[in-house]
Amino acid sequence: MKKQLLFILLSVSSLAFVQAQTVNVTFQVDMTGIEVVPTGVYIAGGSVAPDNNAGLALSDADGDDVWTLTTAVPANTQYLFKYRNGAAPSPGDWCCFEESAPLAAGGCGTGQYDDRFIDVGSVDLVLAVVKYGSCDAGDPTSTDHLGCLDSNATNYSATATEQELDQYGNLLCVYTSCDDVPENGCMYADSFGAFNEGFDAVACVSYGGTACDGGASGGSGCMDANASNYDATATTQAVDQYSNILCTYASCADVPEAGCMYAESFGVYAEGFGAAECSGYGGTPCDGGASGGSGCMDANATNYDATATTQAVDQYGNLLCVYTSCDDVPEAGCMYAESFGVYAEGFGAAECSGYGGTPCETVGLFETELNAANIYPNPSADFIRISNTDAENITVFNINGQQVLSVNDSDKEINVSHLSSGIYTLRVTDSKGGFTYSKLIKE
Repeated sequence: MKKQLLFILLSVSSLAFVQAQTVNVTFQVDMTGIEVVPTGVYIAGGSVAPDNNAGLALSDADGDDVWTLTTAVPANTQYLFKYRNGAAPSPGDWCCFEESAPLAAGGCGTGQYDDRFIDVGSVDLVLAVVKYGSCDAGDPTSTDHLGCLDSNATNYSATATEQELDQYGNLLCVYTSCDDVPENGCMYADSFGAFNEGFDAVACVSYGGTACDGGASGGSGCMDANASNYDATATTQAVDQYSNILCTYASCADVPEAGCMYAESFGVYAEGFGAAECSGYGGTPCDGGASGGSGCMDANATNYDATATTQAVDQYGNLLCVYTSCDDVPEAGCMYAESFGVYAEGFGAAECSGYGGTPCETVGLFETELNAANIYPNPSADFIRISNTDAENITVFNINGQQVLSVNDSDKEINVSHLSSGIYTLRVTDSKGGFTYSKLIKE
């Protein structure tokens, strides 16, 4: 009986000794901003769960993205482990663990695989909350908690007290669509950043994000009712990387102001960018949507447009009017096949001809014509003389305004025999630079 009692006492004592060598360890890992796979978060690897390849499952009962597990382990031992995002797909599969490099760099990794390590003593242990993939550990007694503070986000954390940011200052909030984002900015798969100087919609898209207009109910789109892609629900005007409005117009009659109409956008003129530059980039220069649009406003032109309210010009400022002859042009200048430009400093009859144009003098050439007696004989078949002794130059133009003859010495006979029969304009330039005109009839 004494032996049996002694055996019982020894057994109880041994059991108490064994139980005293096991302590509870509570693991805590913050998965905020991490897309947790459906199978959940685990502790695996190392020596915490050497016989369980899948690992030990943690839980997030309160939905604050801090996953926890309390498990019994032998006391007075160092343990190695890593957190795992998801159970092992199959036995022996060592996927889904935290990356080793940040753990080693932060000082929480050790050994061949840079596992986390803990030294367990003889009392229960609650580990500080650490960020998944990081050695950073917060104060386990603190009530502060990083997370997404925006209730419109799918990963909103009701227990978070401070908005969590990534390395670029973007909110670590996940949004379903632009309707939910807090302001104009770039929506990524796991974060959101507001636009700032130097980072706009174009830059956002280039980084794989979705450009958002700030959560307005209708979103961005074309807000001009004259455009063919008008969006009645849009509350923000959509623009491209050049700040052109993303509106499509059928013609210049619909555009909102003077500018350049492209196939899918419209941009107003700016300093250094006008009609010429617009055409150079494949656009259509527009005058601003006046009711009649732009066109030729000269009734003497063959392409006169009675509905035009703005004179159409080309990239050189020439009128886009077509004239039959120099008799119809509005002033001295150069008549081209599809336009007319007035003479300017450094650009006269010679330059006009050089560019394939027809030099034209002013309309009403004979309003100050010389007396017919000053040209004799007139009509003439061979030679003429000018009685005006002050004449320094005589120039002859045909009916199309083309210069056919120029003579500097008016004291001699002027040979016109080579000219074809018809009516010509003779211009006399005096010593003061003044002009007078007369009609010459060549037989």
